[in-house]
Amino acid sequence: MLHIVRDPRTLVIMIALPLFLLVILGYAATTDVDHLRTAVYDADKSPQSRALIRAYQNSNYFDIVAYVEREDDLTFLLDHGDARGALVIPTGYGQAMLAGEHTNVAFVIDGSDPSVANTAFAASQA
Repeated sequence: MLHIVRDPRTLVIMIALPLFLLVILGYAATTDVDHLRTAVYDADKSPQSRALIRAYQNSNYFDIVAYVEREDDLTFLLDHGDARGALVIPTGYGQAMLAGEHTNVAFVIDGSDPSVANTAFAASQA
């Protein structure tokens, strides 16, 4: 203990270094998801499906970067890093919504960054 008081460099290392690392890691470990590049496959092409896509576009969480005609194209975009998420709207979505039935859409997320994937999944549920 006496050595720490006699050598100010040791004291600085003991106090300043942990504080510095705390600040740096705090910025590096953020889980905020803004403007996630998202591709869309709209198999329904109904006014209801377009309204859902607009809702995603109007949020700060997702940026629609591509519309595809086949589900396989979504896999290509995700695998090559052109999109980090994909919205899949099935055929019959609009009619199910009009009938008041429960219907599902798929939101596929690139899981290479688990914290971002979890946050994006939560945002897609809202």
